[in-house]
Amino acid sequence: MNHLIPQLGRSAMMHLQNGNLSAAEKSLLKILTIDQNEINALRLYGFVLTQKNDFTGAINTFQKILRLNANDPEPLFNLGKAYFDIGDFKKSIQSYKNFLTMTGDHVEVLSDIGVAYQNLEDHHEAIAYFDRAISISTNSSAAYSNKAISLASLNLLDEALNAIEEAIRLSPIEAEHWNNKTDIYLKLQKYTDALLSARRSIELNPKLVEAYVNLGNALFFLKQHKEAEEIYRKTTKLEPNNSQNWIHLGGTLLEMKCYKDALDSYNQASLLKRDHEYLAGNRLHILSLLGQWDSTYDDLLALCKSGLPKLSAPFPLLSKIDDPELHRLTAVTYSNDKYPENFSLGEIPKIHTEKIRIGYFSPDFKNHPVSQLSVGLFEQHDRAKFEIYAFSLTASSEDEITHRLRSSFDHFIMVDEMSDIEIAKLSRELRISIAIDLGGYTQNARTGIFSLRAAPVQVNYLGFPGTMGSSYFDYLISDLTIIPKELRSYYVEKIAYIPSYQVNDRNKVISSYKFSKQELGLPDNSFVFCAFNNAYKLNPELLNSWSTILKQVSNSVLFLSRENHAFAQNLLDEFLFRGIKSNRIIFADRTTLLEDHLARYRVCDLFLDAFPYNAHTTGSDALWAGLPIVTLIGNSFASRVAASLLTNIGLPELITNSYSEYESLAINFGRNPDYLHSIRVRLQNNRLIAPLFDTQSFTRNIEAIYLQMYERYQSDLPPTDISFR
Repeated sequence: MNHLIPQLGRSAMMHLQNGNLSAAEKSLLKILTIDQNEINALRLYGFVLTQKNDFTGAINTFQKILRLNANDPEPLFNLGKAYFDIGDFKKSIQSYKNFLTMTGDHVEVLSDIGVAYQNLEDHHEAIAYFDRAISISTNSSAAYSNKAISLASLNLLDEALNAIEEAIRLSPIEAEHWNNKTDIYLKLQKYTDALLSARRSIELNPKLVEAYVNLGNALFFLKQHKEAEEIYRKTTKLEPNNSQNWIHLGGTLLEMKCYKDALDSYNQASLLKRDHEYLAGNRLHILSLLGQWDSTYDDLLALCKSGLPKLSAPFPLLSKIDDPELHRLTAVTYSNDKYPENFSLGEIPKIHTEKIRIGYFSPDFKNHPVSQLSVGLFEQHDRAKFEIYAFSLTASSEDEITHRLRSSFDHFIMVDEMSDIEIAKLSRELRISIAIDLGGYTQNARTGIFSLRAAPVQVNYLGFPGTMGSSYFDYLISDLTIIPKELRSYYVEKIAYIPSYQVNDRNKVISSYKFSKQELGLPDNSFVFCAFNNAYKLNPELLNSWSTILKQVSNSVLFLSRENHAFAQNLLDEFLFRGIKSNRIIFADRTTLLEDHLARYRVCDLFLDAFPYNAHTTGSDALWAGLPIVTLIGNSFASRVAASLLTNIGLPELITNSYSEYESLAINFGRNPDYLHSIRVRLQNNRLIAPLFDTQSFTRNIEAIYLQMYERYQSDLPPTDISFR
């Protein structure tokens, strides 16, 4: 042996002990220049390269050691660690397994193999290795904690909770264990418990960013939005380059209706990660809420029209794109991604009850358009044949319609603090035969309940105007105007056809108070077009059309809902750009009393519908108040509802097929008061005799459809398109 090698070796060791990697490396390289196969120097050199994060060099070094001595387990262990550190988990696993073959089981190595399998999303294998680690060291809190992560990924949440509680028992001051417990509680939808464990995690480690994220998530789901905002803002400061932190903040601000700030957060997320899932649709939706139809809006709209997956959730596209095939593909992608079919509860045993038990599931059993439309249906159900259950998915409010709703059901059940699986279990225990989802992909809806099969027959109706894209929704209720046979292929569910799609409450009260134009800010001698649609339904093409109409009807004004200050100002600017002065655009403030809102329609002359997302509840409100609607029919569900309303009130001539037809008809009404008067007289005459507002007939029709669904189920026949008979 060269006499310099021992001296250089001692020098390298001294430098390593002093933490001087560069000096140690120089000494080791001198040894390897003298003897490139000096195995002890190679071992130390591999270690130095690992410490310097030169994993490629380290891997080459450890492989060379193995070539020199294939029976040496140490380089196999080091290779496993190096491959793990660069994310090559398959090679890491193989190296570690070779190491175990030589040496027998080691807790650290078994745990690393388990984590590697986790990263490869092979959670069954991961659990097997964590169990091996636990079998030789029952005090390994890390193995229990990691096992809990894999169990949760497999949706074995109760087992995951048991595992993480054992990890905490063994190591109660480990912040990451408490954070993992928070993850599990969030998946279990036990948000109060998640809140407590997240706070404990932060107490133990105030620098653990993931714990702050989970705390924000718990606060968000508990609807403590202001507190959630504060936490999410903290995460954006702790990790400003993490796009998901900005997404969380944007979502909370959106719930708080802080649209400008929400858009800023989403834009920041887009700068960090342009292809973030569903971000394009969220940004597009907020731009509409702000009335901000700029080049960014155009770019996002074009992107969403491309049909690439995971650009948008289903709802934002309904008001932007009249393309039922795109809506179907978007819903299928979203359903498979967010709410895949979940077999945790197994099959439902055959249900036989004296009366057919119908369960209506809604986050909107309060003063909300869905309940305003449907309360009469719940009241008029035939109790000799049906037993009616309400599953209220949000906290109850105290208002007149909520009290009416409570008395209209046989059973009104508050499930807002229950998880999806608990609600699905409850529905099964109550032997609900037909579950009606009145929420769909709208705010606060709970699609996860239906992915678990809450009932043997599951139906999509009213809340979401389109397909859910899910195999576990058996039927979608519609009529032949909304889904004619030529458009049938764009819907995943089987279609249950009834004569008139939209339920209405014949007892809806209109205030006897007579508003004057002056008190509503309208010029006395003006022709009043109105469009009380939500802000997100407006778009540049629609504004072009409305501007054309206003220009052609002298002394006319447009009466709109005031959504927010930014929206109102941007809308005025948009109209001014199109040659319409601000004094011709009048904004109506929102009123909490539906009867007063309906009375305001009586000062208006004509309702201009939105496209491609028509007026739905707003449309039937206008017709109930005696105000005619001019609509433009398209191909998507949302773009054909107003046409259904007009067909079922006996005024199909108010349905147009193009913007030019739409404009011509509206202009004709504005210039021809006699023609408009004749339509208003027909509307008034038809109001109480046409199908649209015949709640009793609607109830009998939908009950006939429910009976067909139930009979097919009892006969073990699969769902199929069915029609009222």
